[in-house]
Amino acid sequence: MSQPNPLKQVLAPLRGAMTWTVVFSLCINLLMLTVPLYLLQLFDRVLTSRSLDTLWVLTSIALVALVTYGVLEALRRLLLSRTGRLIEERTGPGIFQASLQAAPESAGMASAHVLRDLTTLRNFFAGSAIIPLLDAPWSIIFLVVIFLLHPTLGWLALGAFLLLFLVAVLNEKLTREALRQAAEASAASNQSAENTIENSEVVLALGMTRSVVGIWQELLQQALSRWEEGNKLSSQLASVSKVLRLMLQISVLGVGAVLVITGSLTAGGMIAASILVTRALAPIDQLISSWSHTVAARKAYDSVQAELEKPVARQSETALPAPSGLIQVEGMSYVHPGQQEPILKTIGFSLKPGESLGLIGPTGSGKTTLARLLLGVLKPRLGTIRLDGMNLSEWPESDRGQYIGYLPQDLELFAGSVAKNIARFTDSDSEAIVNAAKLAGAHEMILQLPQGYDTPVGPRGVTLSGGQRQRIALARAVFGDIRFIVLDEPNANQDRAGEMALMRALKQLKEQRITSVVIAHRPAIIEYVDKVLVLRDGKIEAFGAKDEVLSRLATPTPNPQDNKV
Repeated sequence: MSQPNPLKQVLAPLRGAMTWTVVFSLCINLLMLTVPLYLLQLFDRVLTSRSLDTLWVLTSIALVALVTYGVLEALRRLLLSRTGRLIEERTGPGIFQASLQAAPESAGMASAHVLRDLTTLRNFFAGSAIIPLLDAPWSIIFLVVIFLLHPTLGWLALGAFLLLFLVAVLNEKLTREALRQAAEASAASNQSAENTIENSEVVLALGMTRSVVGIWQELLQQALSRWEEGNKLSSQLASVSKVLRLMLQISVLGVGAVLVITGSLTAGGMIAASILVTRALAPIDQLISSWSHTVAARKAYDSVQAELEKPVARQSETALPAPSGLIQVEGMSYVHPGQQEPILKTIGFSLKPGESLGLIGPTGSGKTTLARLLLGVLKPRLGTIRLDGMNLSEWPESDRGQYIGYLPQDLELFAGSVAKNIARFTDSDSEAIVNAAKLAGAHEMILQLPQGYDTPVGPRGVTLSGGQRQRIALARAVFGDIRFIVLDEPNANQDRAGEMALMRALKQLKEQRITSVVIAHRPAIIEYVDKVLVLRDGKIEAFGAKDEVLSRLATPTPNPQDNKV
């Protein structure tokens, strides 16, 4: 049994609008018969009868028809524009959320390319490239009228129509792969530029500008060369299409002239047939010219469709009570996507509510990865991580997050005020915000800022120093009714005063029985924890009470060679 198309399900409520678009397209193409039929009557009736009354009646009817055509064309474009907007509105939030959730799994390399594809799809509906697709099926109307004028002209027009249709098919076959490769290379070029700009401070400080721009230029050249290859073929075929259409128009006039001379056709019929042929072939000609936009829209559709088809992890729909802070890790292993060797292997431990854990180990041992797993940001490949018995992967992030605090290594603040960042951009009262700042030891520092709690921090907190960002991020981590908190090297950017404030915050967290995990290299912070877990090569080397583990680490391991005589 075939699976339902997710994007079609999203578009199902828009079926009425699309139906009206098709109806309008039919009416528009019928009304486009106005000019050739007007000329036919003008030459064959008005000029021969010299009747001004007939002329005024025909002209009035033609003007009303053309005004109706203009109104329907405007309505069709409005419906298409709104359809594109509704597609983005209805699928955008879900795709944005899916991209956001996929970013940690891709080690930060995930981008918003699907959102750009969604914009491409919207622009396709709102633009002119979709119009030939809607008009092409109704070209049969013009071909039928040409046959009615004279079969010879009808067969001539039909032959040209089929020839142009073959050119369109050939255009699709020859340019498909080149345009696909161009789109992929362009995406890689954009990704390189985004990553470089994100790390602009390192690039500028280390004099890497020329190198990274060179890498970007190489990717851009690949994209441009493939795009030029596809456009070259498409442009050549578009030129062939235009020449064929003009040659057919001349041929229809020439053959029509012969038919007029022999008495088989009137002069009005000859002029009308020439206009009808041009109108019948115009959609095919436009389709070939705008084919690159159509290909981009089709690729965007496939990309959005693939994103919507991705399986979504099942999550509980029942709101759970505030946890006490019990952490249970059972047989947990984790492998980064695209790698074979697990970075964490069979990790298991538990923390009682209110206990604090110091997580230590050499660089690359998996400490930060374990922290992200404990927060539910990453999902284990094997085993489970539970908070108060609930599997983190099944606990909705919007519900779970209010009980969790996190201070990452990379201090990311968002554009907005200090207060908004601390409150996690929720509508919270000022008292809760100030209490969080005081707990983090940031209240006095914030009051010294130009606008206090209303001071804008700028994108990524660019207006603040590293120490100020870390204190505000710590206030954000302890904001609200948190029951579990992870601090990843919380004193990395702190001076002596900041470190003392951090020590006081850790002490208060312990007094409030908030379960905490602290990743640190400085021994001062480890003094405030209950337990210590040592990671090495992705495995637990030691776990237990702080004094016991630290004394074991301080005792040198006996060398077997010393026992030999």
